[in-house]
Amino acid sequence: WVWDEESKSSSVTLSCSNQKVIFHSEYSCGTAAIRGAKPLRDGQHFWEIKMTSPVYGTDMMVGVGTSEVNLDQFKHSFCSLLGTDGDSWGLSYTGHLHHKGSKVNFSSRFGQGSIIGVHLDSWHGTLSFFKNRRCIGLAATHLQNKHLYPMVCSTAAKSSMKLIRSHSAPTTLQYLCCTQLRKMLPNCADALRVLPLPPGLRLLLSQQLGWVLTLGCADCTLKNLHHNRSSDLCQKKVFFVAFFSITL
Repeated sequence: WVWDEESKSSSVTLSCSNQKVIFHSEYSCGTAAIRGAKPLRDGQHFWEIKMTSPVYGTDMMVGVGTSEVNLDQFKHSFCSLLGTDGDSWGLSYTGHLHHKGSKVNFSSRFGQGSIIGVHLDSWHGTLSFFKNRRCIGLAATHLQNKHLYPMVCSTAAKSSMKLIRSHSAPTTLQYLCCTQLRKMLPNCADALRVLPLPPGLRLLLSQQLGWVLTLGCADCTLKNLHHNRSSDLCQKKVFFVAFFSITL
């Protein structure tokens, strides 16, 4: 998906094949927003937004919302638009998570160059956020049957964000196996890199579900996996799950 030219505030412009959003190109007198070109319904959806300008002002946010969100309702006032009602959820650059007019502390602040990832699991009905490819937490549950769109908003003059990555996949047994594989190596930034997988299996998993297997916490190496017997056992279990996921 890309950003929707027809579903944006008047002070929003698009570039880079509708992947980059520019807010308030001259000056700002309120809050501008835009949503994605299509609702994300069945399956698993993951995307990343990069902050390509200085991040400042009342708010700059990444999140999701339904088609009921009025993108122009705050065009003459400064606010945290995403999360002002029950139809949207928004993560602010201040680290606050907004929904239904309330906010909670959710993460540390982010700024220019930060990459904010969003995982919408429509099968389990959950919404999670990532910062620089590290999971920062579960933001919402019970989202099944909601037709949600990716959304961003900003009050800052000459601010911009860019969609740099987006993936969608059905909720198959293969996907569920890969999520378990990811959990078995929680400290590895790239599970595919450290596992002794056959080349064909590695390539297939990379192409189809690489985004699941490369989101993690701290980095590790194959040497770390052999550090003790428990790690050896864990590696064997992970290899079995990976092989099982591809042969079903």
